[in-house]
Formats: sequence, structure tokens, C-alpha cells
Amino acid sequence: MASMKILIVKTTLFSRWCNHTIVLTRFGRSRYPFWVVSLYFQLMKNLSLANIHVLIVEDDENNRMVTRKLLQVEGVNGDNIFMLPEDPLPFLRSHLTPEIDLVLLDLQLPGKDGYTILAEMRANPLLAHILVVAVTANVMREDVERAREAGFDGFLGKPINGPLFGEYIQRILNGEKVWAPT
Repeated sequence: MASMKILIVKTTLFSRWCNHTIVLTRFGRSRYPFWVVSLYFQLMKNLSLANIHVLIVEDDENNRMVTRKLLQVEGVNGDNIFMLPEDPLPFLRSHLTPEIDLVLLDLQLPGKDGYTILAEMRANPLLAHILVVAVTANVMREDVERAREAGFDGFLGKPINGPLFGEYIQRILNGEKVWAPT
């Protein structure tokens, strides 16, 4: 039996009523229950997030813990999540192995603000490639525009939208800019 090479999911109005989706493969048509397809896509999503390394820079301990838990729910390995309450640059300079893939950066930190930290990261050739997402309670249009102009890879408003958080992170990791103030 040949292995499946291509998976194309086609949801029809009828299949929604029957609670299943038609799955078309390269080798012909077959039907799988909707829960099988959903499980497959959830597994693929979680596998893709399992090995990323994330740095949460947030001065509020409760916000750090909530963000960590949301990342773990989305499949990020807890050992790959680092948390700091302040300027992450000394940590980033000394912990390039394992390399950090994503920084979730609060904009209002004691000492240096998130904009200053981002500018310093972008000026350092060893850190410039890291994806940096602004995370803040300041969610006015001008705040989002300022973050965009500063060079952030995304913007997430606080409180973080839990149901959409995983989708936002996945989109950012795939190179899409996400600007979600609410």
C-alpha cells in the first residue's frame, strides 16, 4: 500500500452537518471523521511549536506565569521557555545556545523600555534575527503604529487573548506580522 504524500482537506456544507470532513489524498478519495483530521492538525501544530525557544520578558510575575502556561498549552516544551523580569540583553548575549527563536517583550519595564531593548537587539548582529513581539496593555492605535515603526515582528495586547494566542504565535513564527491589540 502506498503511503499518503499529500493531504488536502475539503469541508463541504454536507460534511459539516454530518460532523466530518472529506479528506482527499493523492491516491484517491477517502473519508475520515472530522475528529481524526482535527487531531492530525492539532498534533502537527503542537509538534511545530514543541522545539521553539521562547524568552518572556515581563516585570509582572503573574503575567509571566500566565504567558508561560499559554505557551505550554500550545505545545511549547516548558524547558524551552525562559523568563526574565528586566533587560534581556545580558541573558541573550550569554545564552545563544540554545538559540532563542522568539522574545515576548513587555514595553514597560523598569530601567529600559521595550523600544530601547528592541533597538539594541536590532543593532547587535548576533541578536538582530530574533523575532520580537511587543506585549503591552497600551493598545491604542498610536501604540500599535509606534511598535510597527520601531521594527517589532508583532504586537499582542494585554490581557492576552488566550483562545487566539497559539494561532498568533504560529503565524509570527511563520514570518507573518501579527498586530493584535485585543
